[in-house]
Amino acid sequence: MRLSETGISAHWLIWAPLLFGGLSCAAAGASQELTLYTGPVLRTAQFVAAEGVNTHIAYTDGGYADVAEIVRELKFLGIDRVRDAVNVPGVNGSAPLKSYWEAARAGIKFDFLVGGGSFGRNSGSWTSPSLEDRLASIRWVARAEPGSVIAIEGPNEINNEPMVYEGIGGSGSEQLRAALAMQHDLYRSVRSDSLLGALPIYYFTGYGAGAIPNGPDPSLTPGLSDFNNQHPYPRGGEPPAAWVARRQVLTNGSGGPAVYTETGYTTNRANKHGVSPDVQAKYTLDLLLDTAKEGISATYLYELMDAYKPGSRQGDAGYGLFDWQRNPKPVALALRNMNAILHDTAADARTFALAPLALSFRAESRSTQVLLLQRSGGVHVVALWDEQPQRDDPKNPGKTPASFAVELAWPQPLDVAVYDPLAGGNAVRTEPAARSLHIAVADHPLLVVLSPPSATIAQ
Repeated sequence: MRLSETGISAHWLIWAPLLFGGLSCAAAGASQELTLYTGPVLRTAQFVAAEGVNTHIAYTDGGYADVAEIVRELKFLGIDRVRDAVNVPGVNGSAPLKSYWEAARAGIKFDFLVGGGSFGRNSGSWTSPSLEDRLASIRWVARAEPGSVIAIEGPNEINNEPMVYEGIGGSGSEQLRAALAMQHDLYRSVRSDSLLGALPIYYFTGYGAGAIPNGPDPSLTPGLSDFNNQHPYPRGGEPPAAWVARRQVLTNGSGGPAVYTETGYTTNRANKHGVSPDVQAKYTLDLLLDTAKEGISATYLYELMDAYKPGSRQGDAGYGLFDWQRNPKPVALALRNMNAILHDTAADARTFALAPLALSFRAESRSTQVLLLQRSGGVHVVALWDEQPQRDDPKNPGKTPASFAVELAWPQPLDVAVYDPLAGGNAVRTEPAARSLHIAVADHPLLVVLSPPSATIAQ
């Protein structure tokens, strides 16, 4: 596996003339007709709940040793689900199970990863315990804090972490055989468990890489998992959309339910895929909207924090949402703002009956994306983003992102509030009882909140 209390900056001032000005969509290449939106409609609470973050509570030699800090950072983001692994307590300094319980008591929910090493269903060693012993650790957390375990996942990146299971494994097709054997046993064990039996089971990752074949489509093969899974890391500082597309990522079959349990951008510029902190923020918001539009059920960003000081022997991965001094990077501030804008406190926030808005749009750029979300109380949120190469994309060095005109229209008068998550948590533009909106979309997402006129526009 690979704090300020405000998210406010003056970044939005750069785009203020565009955000506050009425724009024509008659530019060259613009669609001449408004197009009715026919894409997915998601509840805002479900969108936020689908966000996850990777943590490493087992690592006690760096920032992850402080569980209270992990909880603080997650609450800062407005995210409560993490992906982690329960290592054998005490091995190589691993954290005790009570560390996971401490996080669980604070409201953190776990997708627990199972895999790695040389072991069997009932055989193993102290450093590489059996599958049943690993499940016993997960069961301990689930029993200590009911509801804290929300998924169980198969082996991690079998292309990068060789495993031997029941004597099978090593490399190539044998590595796939080992992972499949373990996944089948994991599925049977969890489904027959009185405590864990109803939990979703995620597929293993790393298939279809190098000499490892794709293997079966788990959505068409009983007894493997409830969700397909893979780790789509955008490369070369490029925008995320193409890298997280189902057909690009799920090479064993892209049609069934799926999760991405690792993805993200590093700010370590020594890494050939590294980007600036500002670009990490923009691309990460793009990525979460992209995966939602692709129908991915949960997306776990890698990772919560840069747990080690740059230049330390453990290395500086740079993927953290927080830096090694526990300060939020721009990406953490942007995520916090976006989640606060989308937050829904209603009791039925995840279950209310959707009432899709008859939304029409016209965009100057064919690359402009639209996603419609809904909050309880008849409030709609239109996410707009135009995924563009940034200045530090090696394929487009020095390219200045453009701004494109978009027109939105809807049949009934609605109060409008426009938010820029990179600018802060307050609306940067409001319009009372409007039926349309002309706006400019640049290189990161904007959120247009449409409320019934009787409602107060959130500030």
